[in-house]
Amino acid sequence: MVKLLYDEGETREKIALCKYLFLNSRIFLSQLGITGPFWCGLFLDRQDIWGRDEGDVDLIAGKLEFNIPKDKWRSLITEAKNRHPKYTNFPPMLKSQAKALALQRGHILWRPSTEYLVGCEAKASWYDPCAIENRRLKCSHENESSKIKWQLEKLLDHGVDKVSYLHLLSTKPDEKSIANEWTEAFYHGVEAEEELTKKYIPMKLAECGYYYTTMAAVPHKEEHYAGAGGNLRVMQHAKLNSRIFRDGVSDWRTNLAFRLSQIKNYWPETFIISPKGYNKWLEFPTTEMAMPFLRGLK
Repeated sequence: MVKLLYDEGETREKIALCKYLFLNSRIFLSQLGITGPFWCGLFLDRQDIWGRDEGDVDLIAGKLEFNIPKDKWRSLITEAKNRHPKYTNFPPMLKSQAKALALQRGHILWRPSTEYLVGCEAKASWYDPCAIENRRLKCSHENESSKIKWQLEKLLDHGVDKVSYLHLLSTKPDEKSIANEWTEAFYHGVEAEEELTKKYIPMKLAECGYYYTTMAAVPHKEEHYAGAGGNLRVMQHAKLNSRIFRDGVSDWRTNLAFRLSQIKNYWPETFIISPKGYNKWLEFPTTEMAMPFLRGLK
């Protein structure tokens, strides 16, 4: 059964982030300095990571590394050159092809490194183009700027290397319209972004990144499969957290690395969640596979 974000209710924030990351995880994480394979924890309990603080952290992620000796890398480069002779004089492209071969063959080092970590807090809103003017943008967190700032401050205080805020905006399609559904979704997305930038200004922190994106829906199709928009907009780039140099802020990284090492299944993009009713972390190769657990359906 198709369920669009405007109809999600209490799970909207979690499902919106999962739907966005389904196709855009590499785009978003690259903004925070993570390129290539990665692990990504979604809505993990703060107690499990830092041993204190209530609630969960919407996203915490780190890099995955290859476990290949130099001579094996050389053979992969040679294989890539034989497969793609047109890249012979372009070393970056050959290296990229060699990494693709390494990923295909499972050459990933697990226990993941926690030396470089990024964190994000996300909020979700939706836009109803058929509502009366000034009531079209539905921000459930409109009066929560101090709470959002507290969440971001906590990530900075704990010494997460880069911290960001992501506003996820979706639209409600007009099912009675006779216009082309894709064109209409595009214009609804444009209207929603204009409304968002007029009404919602986050409480900025100098080192925190601020981003937003719009998933404009078409009728009867979920946003991560169909619709318009999805481009990541940058209001402020994330900067390296200066608080990581404080004494004692990195002790939790060792505990997190050990906890991650207990996971048995992993992929070049590994997503980890901690759903209600489970006393363990669950791992998935895509965010879509995690959504039924976050909705409480499994």
